[in-house]
Amino acid sequence: MSKLFAVNAFRLCNEMKEKGVRPDLQTYSLLLRSLIWDAWVTEAFAVFEDMMAMGVRPDVGLYNTLMRICRLEDPLVSLSVMDMMKENGVAPNAETYEILIERYIAGNNLERCMEIYAQAESGQAPLNVTTVEKLIVLAAESGYPRLACQMAEHFEARSVRSLNVTTWVKCLISSSDQLYADGVIQCWEKVVDGLNVQPDEGLCLEVLHTAGRHHLPRLAASVISVLKATDVQLKEYHFAPLIQALCGEGLLEEAAMSVNMMQESGIEPTLQTVDPFIEWVRTQHDGIDSLWAVLDHIHSQDGEVHIMVVNALVKAAIDIGEFQRAIGIFQALPQLEISPDRTTFEELLVGCVLLRHRELGDRLLDQMKQLKIAPQPRTYQRLIELCLTQDTYEDAFYYLEEMKSQGMVPPVEVYHAIVRKCVENGDTRYKVAVDEMQECEYELSDDLKYFIQYGTESGAQKPRTHLENEWLALLAKRKEAEATAAAQVETDELLRNIVPTESERQAASEPKAAAAASS
Repeated sequence: MSKLFAVNAFRLCNEMKEKGVRPDLQTYSLLLRSLIWDAWVTEAFAVFEDMMAMGVRPDVGLYNTLMRICRLEDPLVSLSVMDMMKENGVAPNAETYEILIERYIAGNNLERCMEIYAQAESGQAPLNVTTVEKLIVLAAESGYPRLACQMAEHFEARSVRSLNVTTWVKCLISSSDQLYADGVIQCWEKVVDGLNVQPDEGLCLEVLHTAGRHHLPRLAASVISVLKATDVQLKEYHFAPLIQALCGEGLLEEAAMSVNMMQESGIEPTLQTVDPFIEWVRTQHDGIDSLWAVLDHIHSQDGEVHIMVVNALVKAAIDIGEFQRAIGIFQALPQLEISPDRTTFEELLVGCVLLRHRELGDRLLDQMKQLKIAPQPRTYQRLIELCLTQDTYEDAFYYLEEMKSQGMVPPVEVYHAIVRKCVENGDTRYKVAVDEMQECEYELSDDLKYFIQYGTESGAQKPRTHLENEWLALLAKRKEAEATAAAQVETDELLRNIVPTESERQAASEPKAAAAASS
């Protein structure tokens, strides 16, 4: 149908010329518009040349129509039309820039879009809201949330119109995906507080991750409120970023109370949930004492302290090499009117493994039995690791058999440790352990095969366990601190020799004064 219209239009123009009717600008403009639908580029330029030959001066609207006809051609064709405009002294308007920008948006060419956008701004030709929204969405989806948010803010600051909800949501998605805190705060306030929109759970989780990473407890609390309002069943992974944000801001009491909120909501916190407490203690000079003071204050105010927060304190003490402090915290649990749980004992057993303290490990196991806390696979793993630190390691096999008798599948790390210990001691029972590994469908690594065959590691150095790596890192920090302190002493001594203190100068001057007086 469109082709028929174009053909009729050309026929009508021929009749006009035959009858001596001179076409004007409106005639040529309507003729070009009939060519837009099917993008007849060759015919369009022919009409344009005929118009110029007839001495009709094109306006900006006609150039824009010509650019729309060239929409399927290379963008350079549209740019050549702009060059023609400049040669004929016709200034582009907002529609001209919008046509060009839409061409590059279709090709996801954000850089060229921004160049044209800058030209439109400098030419005092502000784009319409639809084009701006498309450009903002392209920036957001291309992974440039800062640019998208700045453009959105700039547009709404100078325009009476507002961007639609979808555009702001796209900016929020991009900002949270890139963990861009300023953009998340800006877009969350706009979407939730300003536009009264409740994001879905997936987007809320992304925002929570940003809030936790950048220590934004107010934002995290707002997201939790939105989730509650949308009847989302809260889980551990919803509260974890909130606790991370609170600990990052040093709001330990509020973080501890959030753990209690989880318990009240029927959510059991894990050691991973309270890991932000551990990180906070590691970064503070007196972190152990400070966190204990917070917990003691909560208890003095008739508040409840969750055992998992204490477990975090115990683990933090062990991580920084304060095992005696960890035992002290364990012994002080009655002061908080709480009892240790399985995680408490497992973390203390980690310290026993690091120190090869079998006797203490046995006492901890006896207390577990008194409290009727049943060991789990992780508990047995720590006990086996502790037994393997000793010269006599028969109990490692006892705990392995006890573990299997209760229907538990030993972790592959347990078998690796047993095999290595047996091979090191010429104990042929490593073959039994290897057979059991294969029964459990565990694969023997190349390094373990090499160790079994040659009794040494395949590399120049024996691979260390995770616990050994942590302990060696701790020792390295201690050595570094000792070296720094020693260097400081040497520096102070050197300074004294070069620049003596006031008391040293007075002491040195007294003999000289006495000698002068006697002379």
